[in-house]
Amino acid sequence: MLEVVKSRIEKIVLDGYGSYLGRNKGCFIIRDAKGDVQRYSHYQKEIGEAILKEGKYVSVDALRDLLLWNMDTYIMTQKNVATGIL
Repeated sequence: MLEVVKSRIEKIVLDGYGSYLGRNKGCFIIRDAKGDVQRYSHYQKEIGEAILKEGKYVSVDALRDLLLWNMDTYIMTQKNVATGIL
């Protein structure tokens, strides 16, 4: 399941089976197992925090952009134990 918490700055949680976080033409792309796609512009700073759980797919380009745009990024186990913070 992909959870997007609406607020001034959005938090994405990538934890559903088959979830994918990638990057394309100035935006982050989030795709779930059904193929539904959501796009978030880098320039509008729609994402402020990303929680990435193990077993999901994340492109290196997306990880690089999370770092470059100074977004809080947490890498978690399935049991919500932090294994890394970018």
